[in-house]
Amino acid sequence: MPFNSFDDYPMSWRPDRAQLRKPYYVCLVDMLEEAVRVGELPVGVSLPPQRELADFLDLNPSTVMRAYALARERGLVYGVTGKGTFVAPHAKSNLTITADGFDEGCIELGMVTGFNQCDGMVAEAVRTVAQRGYLPKLMDYSNPCGYPHHIEAGRRWLSWKGVRGEPACVVVTSGVQNGLVVTLCALFRAGDRVAVDAYTFPNFIELAKLLGIELVPVAGDERGMRADALDALCRSVEVRGVYLMPTCANPTTVHMPAARREKIARVVERRDLVVIEDDLGGTVEGLDGELGRPVAPRFIDLLPDHTVHIAETTKTLANSLRIAFLACSDRFRDRITHAVFNVNVKTSSLDAEVVAELILSGGAVDIVARKRQLMVEMNELYDRIFSEAPAPSFPYPLFRWMPIELEGSSVQIEERLRAAGVRVYHGDRFRVSGEASGSFLRVSLSTWDGPGRIERGLRTLRDELAGASTERATPR
Repeated sequence: MPFNSFDDYPMSWRPDRAQLRKPYYVCLVDMLEEAVRVGELPVGVSLPPQRELADFLDLNPSTVMRAYALARERGLVYGVTGKGTFVAPHAKSNLTITADGFDEGCIELGMVTGFNQCDGMVAEAVRTVAQRGYLPKLMDYSNPCGYPHHIEAGRRWLSWKGVRGEPACVVVTSGVQNGLVVTLCALFRAGDRVAVDAYTFPNFIELAKLLGIELVPVAGDERGMRADALDALCRSVEVRGVYLMPTCANPTTVHMPAARREKIARVVERRDLVVIEDDLGGTVEGLDGELGRPVAPRFIDLLPDHTVHIAETTKTLANSLRIAFLACSDRFRDRITHAVFNVNVKTSSLDAEVVAELILSGGAVDIVARKRQLMVEMNELYDRIFSEAPAPSFPYPLFRWMPIELEGSSVQIEERLRAAGVRVYHGDRFRVSGEASGSFLRVSLSTWDGPGRIERGLRTLRDELAGASTERATPR
């Protein structure tokens, strides 16, 4: 029997003791998951203290401790030292939306895919590669980090994307996501802390959970992460690294200018941090800043001995070619190449050969030019439909970050918009902790179904948001 009476005691969660089955800690997490799923426990709510819940359920406190630990592993909750345990921002999204596929019944404004209007150029590169006499050689296990001409293509690609130095080590990975896995496995351990923006790439959030790495949000402004906030964090707790998307942050579109990068670099060097530089967005800014603005220095140039730089090709060239180029200094070379082999055995030489063909033949330049024009057109369309939308600090991004005032949970909002015929992603998918304020949508402008369909999707979204605003204003 519980030691205390809970008849009139306020508790944020009262699981039914009669439903508990052994092992109790697993069952308790399943009950917590169901409470999140049905909306009984909304995002950010504080769960009962472990001893209090143990007393209420007549369980050993260690059982509840194990349950909370398992709930953290599942991404359902997060803890704040001295404050308690809270329902995680992504908890309900993780339960209801896992491996998203395209919904033919909806206009897709959720996935960021980088268009597919250049498939003919990619197909021609595939045909060229297939006719080469050495194709069978690409099928073996040799050169796990890429053949020499793949590395040369990677160096050229890095230069186009704004990297001005000559990184000591360039390896081929199976896309950015794989490059992040390789970097985290090579340079970090469970329990390490990595500083991130308050809203960041959701796949990086999930990778950190899988590897037991703690992500700590750092305050920022319209120019990106603040150097003084990063330094203050490093004074208060031990931080191992910082994850940045300085060219065009996903999802906020924030572009970090040169002066801010210099300030962040000084903190990184003084605190001996590892920078993971994720170079999303270079589709427009690459090729020496042809939009009339100088390319800001990359961290791999500012801090070559502290930075792992990952340059994508999938959104820029073709989604199905899972290739990225990872650059680092001799300081990290051995650990990175060791991780590439043990995570991948090797990266697909066939994919790498097609990407190298596009880069070395000049076809990639044509694809970039075409996609740049599409990005300009889609952003101009967005600005016409949402005429009062805030301008992004990065010009013509692949997606836009939209503040909203809609009632309901993130999943309810996504489902409401999907029912109206359009799919977008709520900001809670990108939120690192419950302390980040505001409600947002990330609206992709690069899933290509033709300009007419994209325009219909944006107008549907505008009308639905306007209708919700009218509902709030109508007296009941």
